[in-house]
Amino acid sequence: MNLKEFEKKIKADQKAMDKYWWRRVYWACYRFWHNYILDAPRHTKYFFQRRIRGYDETAFWSLDYYLGNHIVKMLKIFKDKNRCGVPAPFANSHNDKDLKKGQKNWEKEIQDMIDGFNYLANDDDIEMFYWDKVYRKGDEAIKQHFKERDARGKDAQRKASKFIKYFNSLWD
Repeated sequence: MNLKEFEKKIKADQKAMDKYWWRRVYWACYRFWHNYILDAPRHTKYFFQRRIRGYDETAFWSLDYYLGNHIVKMLKIFKDKNRCGVPAPFANSHNDKDLKKGQKNWEKEIQDMIDGFNYLANDDDIEMFYWDKVYRKGDEAIKQHFKERDARGKDAQRKASKFIKYFNSLWD
């Protein structure tokens, strides 16, 4: 079965399902009942965990996503903030020209950290965006996609490793 036949089959199945509109209504009611009514105690528990501890136990389901997005958020705030100085690795003298150059380099390093963590924390979403464009083009495009994905991943890890390298330089 090729792609066009598969798409025709999907459309035919959708037309057949339109006859059974009541199933969609049933499942909508079912999801509402189970997601909001029966899960209310669990959502209440998570609410109080977030208020008391600052996080709830759902954060552990995907800790890389949770921590990565928090780091990205804090780095963006740090970058936008009007900071008082430049870390020592970026300013070797008290010359104004050297300080401005160091400030520019420091801003670039912070942006690299943001880009690296943003990719690593959200790589599933980003890769799905690329994958949607690639999968119809054939095997060669898919192989190229995986090579590019590996390159993007290595670049993101290199950028995110700057966070560890300059960790003690993240001050105001």
